[in-house]
Amino acid sequence: MSVLALLMAVPAVAQEAQDAQEAQPSRGFDEIIVTATRREQNLQDVSVAVTAVSQERLQTANIADLQGLQVLVPNISFGNDFGVAKIFVRGVGTNTSTNGSDPAVALYVDGAVIARPEAQFTGLFDLERAEVLRGPQGTLFGRNAVGGAINLVTAKPTEELSGYARATVGSYKNVLLEGAIGGPVVDGLLYARAAVRVNERNGFGRNNFTGSDVDDLNAKMGRVQLLVDGGGPVTALLSAEIYEQDDRSAAIKYKQDAYPGFPTLFSFGRGGYATRPRDLNGEFDNRFQNKTHSFTGTLTWEMNDNVTLKSITNYRKFNEQLLQDLDMSATVNSLATTGLATTIQNRNPYSRQFSEEVQLLYTSDRFNATVGGYFFDETFGTLPNTIGLTPSGGQATNNAVLAAAGFPTGNPPPARFNTLRSEQTAKAYAVFGEASFALTDEITLIAGGRYSKEDRTLANAGRIIARGGLGPVISVNAFDEASFEDFTPKLGAEYRPTDDVMVYYTYSEGFKSGSGELTISANPIIGPETIRAHELGIKTELFDRKVILNIAGFVNELEGLQVNRTIFDPVAGFLTVYENATRTKAKGVELDFSWRVADGFRLDFSGAWLDSKFDDFSANDPLDARNVAGSPVFAPVNVDLTGNFTRYSPKWSFNIHPQYDATLSNGGTLTMSTDISYKSRQFHTEFNRPEMSTPAYTLVNASIRYTTPDGRVSGQLFVENLFDKLVEAGTFAVSTSRALGRTFLPPRVFGAVIGYKF
Repeated sequence: MSVLALLMAVPAVAQEAQDAQEAQPSRGFDEIIVTATRREQNLQDVSVAVTAVSQERLQTANIADLQGLQVLVPNISFGNDFGVAKIFVRGVGTNTSTNGSDPAVALYVDGAVIARPEAQFTGLFDLERAEVLRGPQGTLFGRNAVGGAINLVTAKPTEELSGYARATVGSYKNVLLEGAIGGPVVDGLLYARAAVRVNERNGFGRNNFTGSDVDDLNAKMGRVQLLVDGGGPVTALLSAEIYEQDDRSAAIKYKQDAYPGFPTLFSFGRGGYATRPRDLNGEFDNRFQNKTHSFTGTLTWEMNDNVTLKSITNYRKFNEQLLQDLDMSATVNSLATTGLATTIQNRNPYSRQFSEEVQLLYTSDRFNATVGGYFFDETFGTLPNTIGLTPSGGQATNNAVLAAAGFPTGNPPPARFNTLRSEQTAKAYAVFGEASFALTDEITLIAGGRYSKEDRTLANAGRIIARGGLGPVISVNAFDEASFEDFTPKLGAEYRPTDDVMVYYTYSEGFKSGSGELTISANPIIGPETIRAHELGIKTELFDRKVILNIAGFVNELEGLQVNRTIFDPVAGFLTVYENATRTKAKGVELDFSWRVADGFRLDFSGAWLDSKFDDFSANDPLDARNVAGSPVFAPVNVDLTGNFTRYSPKWSFNIHPQYDATLSNGGTLTMSTDISYKSRQFHTEFNRPEMSTPAYTLVNASIRYTTPDGRVSGQLFVENLFDKLVEAGTFAVSTSRALGRTFLPPRVFGAVIGYKF
């Protein structure tokens, strides 16, 4: 049966089933309110494929960061390497590990965008819910939302004193403390809420050379909100947020040589690799430091019963340092030791962004509209990779320079052979609008559009010390500027044959500006990404809301996919290729199902089938020895990638979540739940090499929680990745060292949580 036939058949089946069960008494699901259309609506009334994950669900499943959402939400994948978050929705996401390019899935906190993929590691704490919108959101969310949008909605100040405290202890000496408190400061006028979270954990691996942990965690975050609400038409919400992480995570681990079978193309870390996959064997300790400060002001003016004016102003500052050895081994590469250039990497990206959005909302019985304007201004770049290091300087001399510059002492890295300072700017302007009009009680029409204009500049200024550091010094500079503009329309219709069934169709487009990358290559600013999408869906509530069934089918066509790869270069050591692929096409079906099987017992299922492939693209494969200068078979050749799967696009994915709430004799509640999630193979490059992919895997998480009769105190035992699956979150071809590196999802972890709320 075709997707269309299936979707059109469901209303009749749903109505017959509901008629047959009308008399059956039972408590159904509560309504879920979301802001996916920039206004509050019941999830079942929104003609968008959106998943809303509540605060309780996040806590029960122990979801602490965005990476954990892929367990709960269909058609979302999350990879990471080199300190870059890679969020993919329906096969569309961030296809680069180099600083500079924009994400393809927009991340918002209370309506304010987080522009840098490097800054998207912020923790999920004190949230009301997380909303995941699948498919291009080019009208209301706009900038960089070609794949979708994730909106984190924080818990707001309350009129009465309220809050919570939670403490978690677990394996790997995990200690997590979090809490929030909110309430009135001045009754009837000023309200506040403060939240904090601190998480420390030992590493999942070990640096066998130094004895230090690898992939440990040391993160602190906090948020303070002030709400001015005197009961009149105007309210103001001020929010300040901070996130700091300083640990030994984010380093890639050795997987295998890049060119097995070619002795002359040996990996530079040979003889010094760790034997266990989660371990490193490096001559110094890697470091990952992430600092983010954000300030948001939201002003809301209810001008009358129908019209509301809203302003969202945001400033965000971000800095990161990633220090690691790209040969992933204890082999010290330098002119004095191996005769090779050093493989030490020190990344220091930074970003300063400001955004302002003004929305005018009109609401009535039959006509609803949102119009607005948007401005965004960002400066982002990387600090110098080296600070005064020279090829002629000895190890002691360069160590002294590093120590004076504030680098960690005791085991500083050896001299580098190139320096780089790069910077980009982006200024974006947009006007947008979307309206819905109910022609009848059954039929509603939707139309909208967004005009976007973006100005970009790029300045890469670097030098390469050729011949592995012997000289001469070669300047590599790139300066470019470009402007992009686009109009992204949206058209749709909703049909409600009954009060509990909605069938919808939408045509939408998305736009992501062209950009450059902050690398030592002379890449200019490349072209934008644009996407056209058709979606047909149905949302149903059956048996007095005891069953909720939502199905969405979609077809996407993306032009100008921005992809990145690094290739070996005999002069620079490596070069970055950043280009636009010709076209990709995707189609798929998603299903969300919730069933209140009996009082206290619910079953949730979400699943997706995805077919996302290149329609027309060819490129040279960095792992093909024919493309490596100096190899015995050197003869550069391009590979036809037509029909290959796009990155992070599992064909099948699903989550099964049974939960049983048992009421005990004392009135307390015992909640037992499990999450079983599955993803089929995901390729990490467009070349679809098995060694650069994550094979199919299934993860099982389980928990049991007791809550006292008054609901204030709770205790929970949990285990994640019950069967201790070794799952690669990402793989990367490290041309600098001729090896493949990888990162992992967490191993099996378990622990206990005690919580109190008031």
